[in-house]
Amino acid sequence: MCQAVAAEGPPAGVAAYACHGGQALFLLALDPAPGRGGWGHLGGRAEPGETPLQTGLRELHEESNCSIAPLALAVEKATGPSVAAGSRFHTFVVEVPHVPAAQIALPRRCTDVEREQWVWVTHADLMAALDSPGSPVPVHEGLRSSVPLWQAAWRSLRQARDDQVLPREDLCRTRR
Repeated sequence: MCQAVAAEGPPAGVAAYACHGGQALFLLALDPAPGRGGWGHLGGRAEPGETPLQTGLRELHEESNCSIAPLALAVEKATGPSVAAGSRFHTFVVEVPHVPAAQIALPRRCTDVEREQWVWVTHADLMAALDSPGSPVPVHEGLRSSVPLWQAAWRSLRQARDDQVLPREDLCRTRR
């Protein structure tokens, strides 16, 4: 169970996946901030009084261009956190509804959008990229053919997998 954090709570994010076409697809977004300029799961800084999971879910909503609303059941169904070595960043894994990448990119009224592009990648391709530092991830749905993971995102996702928060097996295929 997550406990309330002080005003300076840890940054947190969500590796959001959707079961679509019989497989897990993970949502990645481009962070254009200087020094980052790479792709990763969605997350950011805590607001006063937020738990790490609340931070991750709020950031998922904001950074998905308000296309994926904070999910009431996510608190009960989320796995995690995993905290990357040498980092305070908390990573959770949460199932979300599939929203097409083109729909996420539509203009919205969401004012806190810090991301510019979104793609969905398959579980298998994400796992392969986590085994090969620096390897681009093939895109399943989106306007690019592949994307490079931002190094910090690679580290936190790899740690989440090592901690068994991000399963090695496709979460949508194991349900059958």
